[in-house]
Amino acid sequence: MSHITSKQYQSIKPILYAAKQHFTRGVFLLEGNSDWVQSFISEFMVDAENSPVCQLGGDAFFGTHYYSAKQGRQLLGVESRSIVVSLDDGFDANSFNAAVGSLVGGGCLILVCRTISGLDPWLQSYLSCLPILPEGQESVCNTNQWLSNTQALSITEGEVCYDQQCHAITLIEKVLRGHRKRPLVLTANRGRGKSSALGLAAKRLLEKTPLKIIVVAPSKQAVAPIFEHAGVSHRHQGSSLMFVAPDELLEKRPKCDLLFVDEAAAIPVSMLKSIIGNYHRVVLTTTIHGYEGCGRGFSLKFVPWLLDTRPGTQVYQMDQPIRWAMNDPLEAWCASTFMLDCELADVDSALLDKQIEHSSLSMTTFTSKGQLRQSPLLPQAFALLVNAHYQTSPNDLMLLLQDDNVELHIITIEQRVVASMLVHYEGALSIEAVDSIMLGRSRPKGHLIPCDLSNHLGLSEPGTQRCARIMRIAVHPMLHSKGIGRELLSRYANTIPRPVDYLATSFGLTLPLLDFWLDSDYLPVRLGASKDQSSGTYSLGLVRPMLPISDVWVKQARDTFRMTMPSQLAGANRELEPKLAWALFSESCHSHSEVSVPKLLELYAKGGNALETCRWALPAFLRTLASRHIQVDSLLLIGVGLLHWTWKECSLHLNYAGRKQAEAELRKDIQHYIQCLQCKS
Repeated sequence: MSHITSKQYQSIKPILYAAKQHFTRGVFLLEGNSDWVQSFISEFMVDAENSPVCQLGGDAFFGTHYYSAKQGRQLLGVESRSIVVSLDDGFDANSFNAAVGSLVGGGCLILVCRTISGLDPWLQSYLSCLPILPEGQESVCNTNQWLSNTQALSITEGEVCYDQQCHAITLIEKVLRGHRKRPLVLTANRGRGKSSALGLAAKRLLEKTPLKIIVVAPSKQAVAPIFEHAGVSHRHQGSSLMFVAPDELLEKRPKCDLLFVDEAAAIPVSMLKSIIGNYHRVVLTTTIHGYEGCGRGFSLKFVPWLLDTRPGTQVYQMDQPIRWAMNDPLEAWCASTFMLDCELADVDSALLDKQIEHSSLSMTTFTSKGQLRQSPLLPQAFALLVNAHYQTSPNDLMLLLQDDNVELHIITIEQRVVASMLVHYEGALSIEAVDSIMLGRSRPKGHLIPCDLSNHLGLSEPGTQRCARIMRIAVHPMLHSKGIGRELLSRYANTIPRPVDYLATSFGLTLPLLDFWLDSDYLPVRLGASKDQSSGTYSLGLVRPMLPISDVWVKQARDTFRMTMPSQLAGANRELEPKLAWALFSESCHSHSEVSVPKLLELYAKGGNALETCRWALPAFLRTLASRHIQVDSLLLIGVGLLHWTWKECSLHLNYAGRKQAEAELRKDIQHYIQCLQCKS
């Protein structure tokens, strides 16, 4: 059994000492077999005076608090002093970054692996600059280089600066005590005390007076620190602090005195605007960089609208870390390694107000992982994806760098990345595998669209044929609506570097995205039955056949989509926004319908019978309107005819006084569209 030598262990001490002295976080890599690492951990724990040592991944070392490689998020809201992370089998970049965020100043991150040469080349290049202790050497390599990066800060743990957090708490209290319709936006990197500021402010407010505070966030787990700092176990009479999902908030509109929207960048802008419209004392927070969301996009898209709509809005950025010192070297290392701080390219202001000539756009396809790793354009390309997609994460970066079935395609203007697209190659499964998928017995990893379509549409071809799925596509936020995204899709379709039978995509359904994909010749074939918990949207799957071999099954899929749309809108998808429901429904009515208007419906429009006796006729009536290309703008008619709204729901969604007013409007709208049909005849 191998044991660490005294000289080896002593060589680590300067790193531990510097971390404690400067309230930074130490880090080093142990390269060797598990017995040797265990002997180090055992000695380290003695020095740590029984302070808990957490371990993430790998075989559990004796005495550590063990978490699997994917359980790093369980350390959110926890303050760790020592963390051991295995870089060998099953390394998870998202989990790793979550765990490292719990490590406090003066603490230490211990990375372990059998051999660095067996790790991913990208990780190898960044690990090489860390202090490394190989089993066969007497002392740590790179110690001086790392220590020179540690800032000589005259700060100790007891002198952490809480000025910005205290000011944030004061601003939060002012949202409640001050004038209505003056939201507060808090932005910060991780470790700045944003969540604890919300929790501490809630605690102070709840202790002073009976209040109801609602916390909205994409994930309930992520807001646990808010509740912990608020001390919700100690309830005050008449007060409450509760979590509500974004879609539930807008659907039920519960009353509250103060609303916290945590990680607002991960919530669709349309939902944020609705929240601001319905609640008048709101605090929104977002993380600027990191796996939690895309703060830059939030700042570029939503904040300007908010400042215009609510002129009293205050934006406050928290820069001071409270878990570690400023300029912490480990924070900088993680940001570089996992591109948590990658920035969008600066675009020429002259491009903003003019139409861009497609001839000025250059497309690059990275088919080689080596080429991709070496490209200076990778940070800009990844920044676009992070900016546009709240779910883009460090794991996506690792997938892009490691998975041969994932390709990056970019559009540049003068060497500045203005559009990025990730493509994942799927399908080409055996008929046996597809049969198993269709029977619900298996779902092979890495084949999202083939599995989804074969299982839910009962078609084998999506699974056996070759698919290229557009995972992510993003255009620079300053250059939207200039045709760059469509140009990227078009060029890719004309120059696909691999044999492909059909293209596909799946995304959280919004009206702008639906219009974009329809304009790019993609056809909807599958509407998801449940909402995404984070975005509050339903997923929509679309395809574009590239070879005649796919035309037959795509037509079958489209027929199924058309036939099932009425029942889906009236059932599983009845919470869709009326405009979205109409857009999907009318798009599916691609063939002309000769259905005449039933007599009962005509009589109802003129004041006769009751809705219950003719509601059955509304979907066919709306299909006739769609097939004649008559645009239906009546949200009431769409809600009643397609989404099966009750009279109570009509009043809630459209602010009618009650059934009498709503029904009078419905009769009027039906009569209007009957006349439109007659004019088309």
